[in-house]
Amino acid sequence: MPINDWVCPLCNKCEEIFTRSRTSEVEVLCKSCHTVMTKQFPKVAKMSTLWNGGWNAGLEGQGFHSRSLGKKVHSQREEETIMRSKGFIPESDFGKHFIDDQQARLEAEKAAGDAESQRWLDNVAKFDGNKELAAVETWPAHEMLKQ
Repeated sequence: MPINDWVCPLCNKCEEIFTRSRTSEVEVLCKSCHTVMTKQFPKVAKMSTLWNGGWNAGLEGQGFHSRSLGKKVHSQREEETIMRSKGFIPESDFGKHFIDDQQARLEAEKAAGDAESQRWLDNVAKFDGNKELAAVETWPAHEMLKQ
């Protein structure tokens, strides 16, 4: 049941009154002059300038632990501000698929390295353990000069 502040327009008497519903229209009469009272805006609406103004900085249970910073921060904005002041670039500044693209590139490089390693091992087995012949076969000079 919501509590609302009601003010009488004639005698300026103010009362807090419980009402059954927030949506239904209720007519409240002043007890002293029997005039219909008007509902006031809730006090929370008047204090909206304090929201996100740092007033809750000392309260426990607020914020989250930043793995990047290794400490507790109160908001994503605070974490990004600290990261920028230390010279780091926040993840939000990169493109939408930047991390996925980087991961795919690294996986492709690893697969290419694994294939080259396997080719080396196959050539070592092919030449009965002779590593010099296996190296020449795996990495021919004309390919090494291209790089």
